[in-house]
Amino acid sequence: MIRISMRAALAAVVSILALADVTLADQFAVARCDAMRKAHSIVARQKEVYAFCKPCGDTAAKRVVVSAPRVDPENAAPYENCTLRIGGREVDLAYVYVLHNGRLENLAFLAGLAPVDVPRSLALAGGPSGEDAAGPQRPDTRPDAPTPGSADAPYLTQLEREVVDELNRVRTDPAGYAAHLEGMLKYFRGRRYERPGAITLLTKEGAAAVQETIDFLKSAKPLPPFVPSPGMSRAAKDQVNDTGPKGLTGHQGTDGSSVGSRLNRYGTWRRSCGENISYGKNTAREIVIQLLVDDGVPSRGHRKNIFSPKFLRVGVGVGPHRTYRHMCVNTYAGEYVEK
Repeated sequence: MIRISMRAALAAVVSILALADVTLADQFAVARCDAMRKAHSIVARQKEVYAFCKPCGDTAAKRVVVSAPRVDPENAAPYENCTLRIGGREVDLAYVYVLHNGRLENLAFLAGLAPVDVPRSLALAGGPSGEDAAGPQRPDTRPDAPTPGSADAPYLTQLEREVVDELNRVRTDPAGYAAHLEGMLKYFRGRRYERPGAITLLTKEGAAAVQETIDFLKSAKPLPPFVPSPGMSRAAKDQVNDTGPKGLTGHQGTDGSSVGSRLNRYGTWRRSCGENISYGKNTAREIVIQLLVDDGVPSRGHRKNIFSPKFLRVGVGVGPHRTYRHMCVNTYAGEYVEK
């Protein structure tokens, strides 16, 4: 049997085109700046990307060499929408694919957007001759088929949407996210965290826990973004509403419920489920960093939940806590079928 590399196989069946030859229909030529920046961070690590636009009449993916990718603001300050340009030309994220974990993954989905009528990935189907052909994977058309990102989750509050997006930033680009933690190190004095303008915090492990998190993020493999779930978010809010006003902590409800039983109130979880709870933080970045660092938790169980490849769905609930002022509950599942 003749063995050839995946990249060589792709090169055998797709043509290298100048970007001017790639015609894309308009879905996400313009999008939220945070999504475009996420897409840019992905593209910047690639030597080439792949264009596939079925509405444009494409029957196979076309390889495009990456040259000088950049994000440009689309409207006046404070810039809300941006464009992504490769080689000076604007591209539509909905019809761009990048090689990731052995598949060509849709860039819009990876950036946390929800394109319409495009395959999430292009399968690499081996032929009898040993050559590989890139073609579209049949899209998931189930009524409850997940779409990533928080943009289409009106059941979430603004902060809850920001938590989903922050979780997906660290999942899809852990090495890039490490920079947010590196800036924290200079504020430690032993176990005391003394950031100017903020309340001094007495940690259990000091800077060592933050440095260990940075090292983990720099070596972690990117994972697909979480897909938010209405039912899972209702389960998360149940725990907030139950324990927050009473000043309680922990994963058991006052009625004896567990995360699994709460999830099953609004749907059915499958494969695996879990829960993280943050106390005392009221911004998305602070919440996620608290869970990542997991100060004083030897197992780093909260971080493991965020980076578990078994978890693909997420629910978020935030609210007041009588003792710690703020709490945020994240529920996780491998699969979830809404009622």
